[in-house]
Amino acid sequence: MQAAYLYIRVSTDEQALKGYSQRTQLDRLTRFCLARNISVWDIVFEDHSAKSFNRPAWCSMMTRIRRNKRSRPGLLLFTKWDRFSRNTGDAYYMISQLRNLGIQPQAIDQELDLSIPENKIILGVYLATSEAENDRRSLNVRQGIHKAKQEGRWTAHVPLGYKSLIAPDRKREIIPKEPEATFIRRAFNLVAENHDNINSIYTGITLNGLKCSRSNFRRLLRNPFYYGRIVVPAFENESSTLVQGLHTPLITESLFFRVQEVIQKARMNQPIHHLRANDPLFLRGFLLCPLCSKMLTGSASRGKKGKRYHYYHCSYPCGFRTRADGINQLFIQEFEKLRLGQKYLDVYEDVLKHIGKDSYNIVAVTEKSISIAIDKLIDRLVKAKELLLIGEIEDEDYILIKKDCESKIHMLGADLQRAEIISKKNSDSLKKEKLKLSRFGRTFSLMECFDKRKLMNIMLYPVILPKIEFELGTMINADVGILFELDCLTQKAPEKTMYYEESMDPAFYTQTIIKLEDIIHGGKLKLGDATASRILYFLSVFAKVVSKTTV
Repeated sequence: MQAAYLYIRVSTDEQALKGYSQRTQLDRLTRFCLARNISVWDIVFEDHSAKSFNRPAWCSMMTRIRRNKRSRPGLLLFTKWDRFSRNTGDAYYMISQLRNLGIQPQAIDQELDLSIPENKIILGVYLATSEAENDRRSLNVRQGIHKAKQEGRWTAHVPLGYKSLIAPDRKREIIPKEPEATFIRRAFNLVAENHDNINSIYTGITLNGLKCSRSNFRRLLRNPFYYGRIVVPAFENESSTLVQGLHTPLITESLFFRVQEVIQKARMNQPIHHLRANDPLFLRGFLLCPLCSKMLTGSASRGKKGKRYHYYHCSYPCGFRTRADGINQLFIQEFEKLRLGQKYLDVYEDVLKHIGKDSYNIVAVTEKSISIAIDKLIDRLVKAKELLLIGEIEDEDYILIKKDCESKIHMLGADLQRAEIISKKNSDSLKKEKLKLSRFGRTFSLMECFDKRKLMNIMLYPVILPKIEFELGTMINADVGILFELDCLTQKAPEKTMYYEESMDPAFYTQTIIKLEDIIHGGKLKLGDATASRILYFLSVFAKVVSKTTV
């Protein structure tokens, strides 16, 4: 008897527009299983967008599937392909991952036998239709929001100090809310007077009753909404502008700009804080709160005996807090498990030679030129001997030529020996640098903090702080994961990641990309695939930051 996971996904907008209820999907899937004599292994309920596979229930299901290597269901059933994904590229990637695990995804209302090549065309239509529908809906929403902002209407959650009301004509009105509006007016006036610093003003205002985080307080001081303006972001071919809002301003325009001058002067006088080499909070910016999913920050507190203890913690009012040393250790232990796929070491060697091309090229050119010079001197000596034998030159001339050639050959031989020693050192250095990458986890644990963060910015997504251990598959982006032969649940590289090293020679870049694509795709070139480019960028950054790390 076949076994199956039942995957049931809804999203709020689709429930309202099309009536995709979980009960309806469950009923149809269970009826299908009864009719086909399929046992239900597990039922997975998802309430998340299908734009990507970074969905809580999906990630949990994939983790269970990977752990249960001995017993896995053969099917993953859902009602339609748009329940599976609304991103064509991600869908094909995930179908490949599931089939590698021995699981066949199938939509019961759009059933396809993917062993028949022609059915893949129909699958492409189903997936592309879902993605196009999602993109059209997203575009319509963004166009509507942009138009509303151009007309001076606020479309997001109302800022602090205001409240939203529905007028008798069913239109939304935003009006000041007391006492928050009074607190905010007072805050702007106090900052403009510049008698005290902003942190002291914030403390005084919050003690009087304003509920606001420190970071949000600084943001509202820079928000033009409070003097009656709305920021219209750049959209399509239109540039960003400020328009007059339909709401009532709390302060005047002149007061707002006096406050901006005070903030700018205070910022210029602030000391610059540099990242420490061994920052005990190096995971800041990569951990999400397990309670509220906000980004965790960190700070130190002093114990009774004066010792400083570092914590990762959430902002008020969540209050989540955990010791940093334990979390750092868990993270490093998981990273130490990373092992590079051996087939990428040759590419990394090419990258190392390109970065240190001045040293490697000079040695190669020197060895070649010395060898050519020695060959010429030997030829000259042989020719001189031939001339001596036929009587063209005297014995004294031959002896002078021989001494001159032998002296120069001896000097060049010493130079060649030195060049060979340098070449051997370069070869040994290459082996050591390649060893650092092949033992990536160990190398990473010994790096200084700012070098770790350079690599983390390329490799990682922010992840919810785990209770027991980190899951590499949910943290590392799929492109870098290929290097370490990981089955990553993520699909796209972070937006902040660059894909091209500006200092890299274009010819070398193109040649190496072709080599990587051949390794990744087994000789089958995939047009428009940026995976090789992202991997090359990671290797070049790693080569630069790791040069000063001793393993």
